[in-house]
Amino acid sequence: MIFAVSVMACSFGATISVPGDYATIQEAINASINGDSIAVAAGNYNETINFYGRNIKVVGADQATTFIDGNVPVDSSESPNGGFEYGTSGWDFWPEPMTNMMLIHTGETMYNTNETFTPFEGNTSLKIWGLYQGDNTENNVFIPFYNNALPPGTQFTASAQFYTHNADNLLQGNNMVVLFSKYFDDGWGWLGMNADTINAGLSLVPDSWTYYSLDCTVPEGATRVQVGAMLVQPTNDDHGSIYIDDFQMSSVDGVSLYAGKFDDPDSYTVYDPADYPDRTRQGGDNVDNAVTINSLPFTDYGTTEGYTDDYDETCPFSNSTSPDVVYSYTPTENETFKVSLCGEGTYYDTKVYVYENTIGNLALTSGGETACSDDECSNSHTSFLSIISDVNASAGNTYYIVVDGYGGSAGNYELTVGDRAFENVVVFENGEPSTAMLKNFTIMNGYASGDWPYNQGGGIMMVD
Repeated sequence: MIFAVSVMACSFGATISVPGDYATIQEAINASINGDSIAVAAGNYNETINFYGRNIKVVGADQATTFIDGNVPVDSSESPNGGFEYGTSGWDFWPEPMTNMMLIHTGETMYNTNETFTPFEGNTSLKIWGLYQGDNTENNVFIPFYNNALPPGTQFTASAQFYTHNADNLLQGNNMVVLFSKYFDDGWGWLGMNADTINAGLSLVPDSWTYYSLDCTVPEGATRVQVGAMLVQPTNDDHGSIYIDDFQMSSVDGVSLYAGKFDDPDSYTVYDPADYPDRTRQGGDNVDNAVTINSLPFTDYGTTEGYTDDYDETCPFSNSTSPDVVYSYTPTENETFKVSLCGEGTYYDTKVYVYENTIGNLALTSGGETACSDDECSNSHTSFLSIISDVNASAGNTYYIVVDGYGGSAGNYELTVGDRAFENVVVFENGEPSTAMLKNFTIMNGYASGDWPYNQGGGIMMVD
């Protein structure tokens, strides 16, 4: 889907250059003030942008050569949702539910000041403050690794960016932030933790993002690991808050880390379909009896338990013994469709891939990549789920959608196959004035809009 965007011109002030001054359009918007203009050179910008109420003008070089593309690539080298761009998916809290924490977005006004917030990267960070529930309280946010997901002896480095603002300074009292990796046994017995306290003594200064890291080793007996950060409040008279962004985990000593998952083939589940003799089979054990999808959109709930392990693809993990279930779809016209296992009905560590006509011949996405996904999304209760946003399909070809798993994992799934969902690529929803402008761009794989009454984007004219 392509939209061309043009507006009438008017007089504005200082000019910011992209990519001269800032690498992305959103970074330039974040740095702008009312009255500024942002001049964007010709090129393809894979991002979404939000004016956040600013009275600014964003001008591309030419509609024919300057593109804002909603097909934003997923960076799978980082921990899942380490920058909180997908809310709190994949994160747990103690106490629970999440208390005295909030997601804060680019352009929002910070507490006790008129200044607006700029995340370290992306558009979202997490803010934490004290519980105010007595002495020596801890407010924890962490990524859980249970059932030996991080086996004893695993070494890794956890890191994040931290920020405190002078108007709500963490350093004004005795509050502190601790970057941690906590270890428990099967019965939640405490085995200790690796920890690093973040305060003024460790170079934390207000109004500046600061990088901290922690080296960790999982001890013997640990089957449950929590990696994250906590705000420690000694008394109710200690105040101040901290912002967290860009949380990452990287491996040490040859243990592979991909999208927050440590890949240890020795820990793979040994799957035996004979363990599930009484399962009602929904069909689709292989391509010969694949479940036929007659039209899109399509949703199905099923299980891979009791099926056989017929296929596997590497993206990036291989040698899985997980059972798989197969669906087939033959489009009557050329199209692009999405395959998702991210729904709330999925309860195990998944993998999904799409063959075109024959086994081993992976279909391609609109970006030219093979249609295979392991860890690209999460739901409210399960991480390491799979989605392929844009499978290129040609009329008359048959596409075999294989619902698979990582390392022998199996379980219930919710499969959705449908038209690719276009995203709101340019957002106007914060009361932008009629003089705010977007000019000389072509918007691809998305649209520009906002919530009523700001959905016209300050006088923007959409030309289809």
